[in-house]
Parts: sequence; C-alpha cells; structure tokens
Amino acid sequence: MSNRLFRFSLATACFQLLACTVLSVGVHAAEISKELLVGTWTLTEFAPNGAKVETIATISPDGTFTTVGTANAKPFMHYSGKWSLKDDKLTSTILKSDLAVTEAQKNQVDSVLILNDRELVLKSQSNGKRETYLRKK
Repeated sequence: MSNRLFRFSLATACFQLLACTVLSVGVHAAEISKELLVGTWTLTEFAPNGAKVETIATISPDGTFTTVGTANAKPFMHYSGKWSLKDDKLTSTILKSDLAVTEAQKNQVDSVLILNDRELVLKSQSNGKRETYLRKK
C-alpha cells in the first residue's frame, strides 16, 4: 500500500471513529443543569383532526411548575405541581389540575435525553414516548 493511500485510509478511519463518538454521546448526568432546565418550554403536536395542540410548561427555580395545554390557541387544560432532578431523571408531581388525573399521571419520571439552551428532549419512563420541547423566547 502506498504511503498516500495509507494516510488517506488512516484519516478516513479516524474521521469515522470521531463521527461514531459524536453521534453516540448523550446527555451525561453531570451535564444536566437545573439552571438550564428552568424556563418556559413548548411542545407542539397536531391532533388527528388537524388541531394544533401546544403544551406550554414553565419550570421555576423554586421547584414548582405550571403547564397550560392549548388547542388552536385556546386553553383547555391547566395543571401545576413540583419537580425535582436527580442525575438524568426529571420527576414531576401534579398537585392541582383542571382535569381528573390518575395516580400514575400525578407522578411522572422522565429521562432527560437532551438539554441545551434551545431544546429539551424527554423520554417517559412509563411508556417510552419521546417528547421534544423548545425553549419559548
């Protein structure tokens, strides 16, 4: 193998290794900051009938949160409670709600997959559903 081909093969292998490393890196518990979690986050989805459904969650530094659900910009639910963060687990407990909630819904644990200044990606421990929230400006 020529020296030039060897260097090209080595560079390609290093690039592939770097790409695999970057793609496999998730949020590490030490990187999750309560301060970064605090703020207002919006989840936007579309119902089967085409209605735009938004969940707007405000996470406060005192360990409380409020959530408002809207359909086509009209509020249809409101709930509030307390939250805590341990390692990569975000636990939320609903204390007040406009709608009836089950015990399982009152206490939720989500894994924080991504948290940065723009995006919060959670994975539910109960059903595995991933939700992507965007920081509201």
